[in-house]
Amino acid sequence: MEGWVELSAGLATRLTLRPDGKGHRFVWRVLRVALDKVAVQAAASPEGQMMAFNLQRQWLFAVNGGYFETDRKPSGLLQFGKTKLGSYRKGGGTGLLVIDGGRARLLDASRGATLGGEPELALQSGPRLVETDGKLGITSDPKPPAARSAVCLRQGGHRLDFVITWDPRNPAEGPSLLQLAEWLSKPDEDNPTGCEGALNLDGGPSAALVVPGRPELAHSARAPVPFALVGRSR
Repeated sequence: MEGWVELSAGLATRLTLRPDGKGHRFVWRVLRVALDKVAVQAAASPEGQMMAFNLQRQWLFAVNGGYFETDRKPSGLLQFGKTKLGSYRKGGGTGLLVIDGGRARLLDASRGATLGGEPELALQSGPRLVETDGKLGITSDPKPPAARSAVCLRQGGHRLDFVITWDPRNPAEGPSLLQLAEWLSKPDEDNPTGCEGALNLDGGPSAALVVPGRPELAHSARAPVPFALVGRSR
């Protein structure tokens, strides 16, 4: 539908349509982040409203993060620098996204129990959709189809692709988790290989993307989202 659009140094986006096996097409929005130019951390959503990030111009973008509980606290580990919003929990997701020194890694979430130091970001979520060897991380659909958000590692972890996908006929609907994993694992017109690792973020009514000053790029959450992954220029 559109070519790559540069939003700022180290940040670009593209919108395409992807067909499933039945020929139905889903919107596929990618936000591409070069970690040598853009730092990624977590931030509380103003009053739980993702769209409020439109008014916070210190951030280049905001994407919904991992799962959270009824008290709006993270379901698992969430840390950036010295700030720790959530601790590792066995049921908080099978994957751990760690960013440090301008490079991202995807680990087994159990590593979060002993993760030391002050990483730029450590986020527990799940499931792991693509393992670091390129194989699918899931083989069945544990949840019904819905709007989805995920993060994909590329270029040895020096680049992240945040992916938001939904049904254009109903923004709350989207592909299954298995379909999303299969798409992320395969090459496409922009990438000679699939993701070097991919982690599911909290989708469904929580799936959201905000780029301050660019409302046409937004995908609005259908429910309150207490925290988001945000980017800023290094």
